[in-house]
Amino acid sequence: MANKAKIENPSLLHGKYKLGRMLGQGNFAKVYHANNLQTGKNVAMKVVGKEKVIQVEIKFSS
Repeated sequence: MANKAKIENPSLLHGKYKLGRMLGQGNFAKVYHANNLQTGKNVAMKVVGKEKVIQVEIKFSS
């Protein structure tokens, strides 16, 4: 059921944060404006690219 909600509303994270616009990006992550739905507080949410992390792990494990 949680997966269905995630697919229907991709801007909602774990039912707790609503993602807004992207504030910036770097080599490994993007930073978004987000709102905590429980407290109403605005936060910055860093979303790390899974593919980049895997590439770095492979590079350093060799």
